[in-house]
Amino acid sequence: MNGTAVAKPEQSHWKCQVTISIVMVGGLGLLWAIYQRGANGPLLLDDYQQLGQLLGLTDSSHAFENLFSSSGPLGRPVSMGTFILNAITLGPDVRGWKEVNIGLHLINAMLLLWLSSWVFAVIDRRTHPLCIDWLAGAACALLWAAHPLNVSTVLYLVQRMTQLATLFTILGLLSYVVGRTRQGEGRDGAWFIVLSLFVFAPLATLSKENGALTYPIVALLELVLFWPRYKGRVTAHTGAIAVVIAAIVILMCLAVGMARVTEPALSGYSDRPFTLGERVLTEARVLVMYLGQIVLPYPGGMTFYYDDIEVSKSLREPLTTTYAIAILIALAVYAVFAIRTAPAVALGIWIFMVGHSVESTVLPLELAFEHRNYLPSFGLVLAFIALLWSARVSMVVRISFVTCALMTIATLTWIRAGLWTSDTAIAAHAIRHRPKSDAAASVLAQRLTQEGRFEDAMVLLRSTVSSGRALQQLYITCISGGRIEEATLRAVTHKLDAHVTSYMLTGLLELGNLALDGRCGIRNDAMIELLNQAARRGMWGGNPNRTKIDIYRAQLMWAKGERSEAVTRLLNAYAKDKEAVLALLLAAKFSAEMGESEWSRDILQKAMSAAGDNRAYYQDLIDEVVSILGTSGQSIR
Repeated sequence: MNGTAVAKPEQSHWKCQVTISIVMVGGLGLLWAIYQRGANGPLLLDDYQQLGQLLGLTDSSHAFENLFSSSGPLGRPVSMGTFILNAITLGPDVRGWKEVNIGLHLINAMLLLWLSSWVFAVIDRRTHPLCIDWLAGAACALLWAAHPLNVSTVLYLVQRMTQLATLFTILGLLSYVVGRTRQGEGRDGAWFIVLSLFVFAPLATLSKENGALTYPIVALLELVLFWPRYKGRVTAHTGAIAVVIAAIVILMCLAVGMARVTEPALSGYSDRPFTLGERVLTEARVLVMYLGQIVLPYPGGMTFYYDDIEVSKSLREPLTTTYAIAILIALAVYAVFAIRTAPAVALGIWIFMVGHSVESTVLPLELAFEHRNYLPSFGLVLAFIALLWSARVSMVVRISFVTCALMTIATLTWIRAGLWTSDTAIAAHAIRHRPKSDAAASVLAQRLTQEGRFEDAMVLLRSTVSSGRALQQLYITCISGGRIEEATLRAVTHKLDAHVTSYMLTGLLELGNLALDGRCGIRNDAMIELLNQAARRGMWGGNPNRTKIDIYRAQLMWAKGERSEAVTRLLNAYAKDKEAVLALLLAAKFSAEMGESEWSRDILQKAMSAAGDNRAYYQDLIDEVVSILGTSGQSIR
């Protein structure tokens, strides 16, 4: 052969894998550096509610009391376990916690490299990925990892729950693909399938409930990848039949559990500004918005806050609802017919659809959040690379195109990560592109107020009309040294929005505090009427937030001399919400101050029993009640 050594196929394949691995590590290293721009960013929204106690933890012996979260019916113990470990090892260093999120994102990218490579290999009837498959897999993984839409999942600390659910879902899918491929070769693959269905899928579900989507996505893999490949070979389907039976049993168990969870969850629509039908119609437009954000990720289209989305009242109101539904139906129909001719494209589209089947359908959740695209966006990236790899162009052209796309989206991610250095920057960016967003306006106005820029805050809040903004304007008027005129307060009272949002609730409680402190001329009667009007409306968060309003109403009633009525309202609040320990304690305090010592003792003992392991959070108020009771209360301690 003219004295020239020819590399064996195995050597060439090994060199290809090494080269691609080096490129992946380099790309992910660059991505790590990009994400460091936002690692010092703030806590947001649910971060405080779900992680506040852990971030302020001073005694690690009590850390595992927080193993179950209130954010999901299963408690998400896998995710909470990682947060507990952060609390024990890193303390309140938020940057370290966020760097764990960044690391998980890069691990997910490496796993998607392997999963994508195996998918392309199976489609081309190969038993192992070749160099061309690894190239396609690397393109998928890097494009997904570098996409700017993922910034708000990675740097929004509590969304580690989404990341961990995705991690175990990917592991489950990868295990299933390897196991089924081995079975097709006549080798033992059962243990890989057992890992997929009975280890990784449950871990995904215990990280976040939509991790249960691992099961239907596994079914998609079987339908799209393996059934056509092994058609007519009964023995090759032995494992698949076992998988289907196991999946059916598991899904039936999940269905029973979800039915018990879903029924009360659906009742949450009474506290939402939309009905079940309106949400489903609106989600069609939201999904098309997500499609646009993934395909054309321009900065102005990714704002984190989406509370200003117009609710679809019908197919024609707005008319874009009909167009959105038509787009989704066309996409789904294409994916069905593409299973034979373009299986990877079909698989990717269906991963996107199935990935949104929990959070973007019937549950009464907020209409849109970017983190819902974390795994589904991979489906669209997979479909895109499959189309590119099937195009009749050279490999040089393919790689050049992917490189240009990577440079573009990495730059956008660098820009967006920079926004996540402060909540003000995030809110200011959102206001520029979504001026009707109350959530963004409240954050920005609060920061302007803290800086003493009261008039700038008022101008911002006057740009659109909503009850939340009106209440925040009243608050700013007060703390800037002004007086809240009763006529102005009554005007706001009689024009309250039909549903109390989290923004409105914050404004109501802040004004309640001002009234209790006797500030700014707020009369108790006027404040009670405002709270009464709010209590008659749909309430964000349901009963717990109605209880908060009841507690403020009771305190205002007490302040104006309606003492017995105040105690009765507090006891009624507890009767409706057995978690309302504060209502019981205040009832005990007021009863003690009225001289009804025996009744107060009974209520106090009931409150302490209801507090359970959380008694430490109420200890100051307990001590205050005992002090009022004097010697008759000493035995309660």
